Amino acid sequence: MISLSKAVFEANTEKMMKVIQEIPETELFLIKSLTKLAPQFQFEQILDLREALMVHN
Repeated sequence: MISLSKAVFEANTEKMMKVIQEIPETELFLIKSLTKLAPQFQFEQILDLREALMVHN
């Protein structure tokens, strides 16, 4: 998920949406959450979700 972090730090919503599309469908909650947060520029929450996923895996 390094790409997601880079997109967040660049404040690039388009890149974030592309990275979200690469997330496995088994992570539906994560996909839905990120899809909602990205256009709202909720970058801190996005990074928190990314951290939670990294700990989970």
